[in-house]
Amino acid sequence: MKINIDKHTLTHLSKPNIFISLFQICLEYMLIFSIIFLAANYLNPLTALLAIILIGARQQSLAAVAHDGVHYLVSKNKKLNDIVTNIFIYFPTFSSQKKYRTFHILHHVKTNSDDDPDYINKKDNIEYKFPQTRIVFFKNIFKYVFGVHYISMLCNKSKTWKQKFKYILKGFAGIRPLEKVKYKENKKELFATVSFNLALISLLVLTGNFWYYLLFWVCPFFLYIPFIFRIRSICEHFGIKKDKIDHSRTMYPNLFDRIFLGLNWNLTYHLDHHLFPSIPSYNVKKLHALLLQNRDYKDNAQITEHGSYGVFKECTL
Repeated sequence: MKINIDKHTLTHLSKPNIFISLFQICLEYMLIFSIIFLAANYLNPLTALLAIILIGARQQSLAAVAHDGVHYLVSKNKKLNDIVTNIFIYFPTFSSQKKYRTFHILHHVKTNSDDDPDYINKKDNIEYKFPQTRIVFFKNIFKYVFGVHYISMLCNKSKTWKQKFKYILKGFAGIRPLEKVKYKENKKELFATVSFNLALISLLVLTGNFWYYLLFWVCPFFLYIPFIFRIRSICEHFGIKKDKIDHSRTMYPNLFDRIFLGLNWNLTYHLDHHLFPSIPSYNVKKLHALLLQNRDYKDNAQITEHGSYGVFKECTL
């Protein structure tokens, strides 16, 4: 099977543009601050709940830009690439670019194999066995909304308190487990992450905005992002026919996906990204249009219309 693109076209599409990436980041933060402003001025349980959902979706949209950074597609300058993504995305979410890059590159090289650190933690998990009945599907994903899975873990008598604490800490850290990957914590990176957050929290405490930070930043990340990540993971690599290319899916997101799941910046064109990971998110639609002209791609790609609802239909009986 040959899926090739003209070398000149590929080179043109692969050029990073830091100004576009900065625009993406600024737009997402403008939306986040707008939501916080409205929710804070009309604060009640309903507006707080809606804000947590909408901000969680914007945090996921920021993750799409961070994903570009993993492949050095935010800036040609690698140091600048990591500085921008760390300061504006990774550090505020208690992680770092290098840690995510460690296993993500392996995920590309060993997609859905026993050497794929993203897949190895899911392959024996019954929640990722498809197809499922609709009731089981909804049960498996909605337990990750608003901390239900944390409560379930705390109430699990077969787990030790150490296991429970570790599980919750992983959810709070917003990173996938790295047990299957040899990763040595970079002391400088860890120091930078901790220092950034201590400085941010100190500033928020001094200005009297710490509780807003907890409600409108930490809560979305801790209580809603796990739900989005679960859906995103299924959309990208599960419920896919065995004869399809690279065990990956390209999905056309619907309006619900964009607003409430933050599946923006062409992140759901995941198969296309796996085929040509050198192309930044803002050029992936152009790539997709070119790929559709290739017969092998068109006949063998898993392309799902109607967004996450289309994936839901493909994954359920």
